[in-house]
Amino acid sequence: MELLFTFLKINPHTIHLIKTIGSWEIEVEMESETPEIVYSYISEIKNRFPEVINNIDLVTITKELKLDFFPENYLS
Repeated sequence: MELLFTFLKINPHTIHLIKTIGSWEIEVEMESETPEIVYSYISEIKNRFPEVINNIDLVTITKELKLDFFPENYLS
């Protein structure tokens, strides 16, 4: 498992790596320019760590909204 964490940490597409309790042992957040890069990344993980990876669930976020807690000109 430590080799997998090291691989994920050094990959430039990895944004967050979280150890979890529950259905998954880890959550990986990544960013890429194209879906092909994501699928290539997943394939590489599966091929390098077949004894560690049981299942991969993919959630695609195409737009991230900004939540602004301060009204306009609040600090002016």
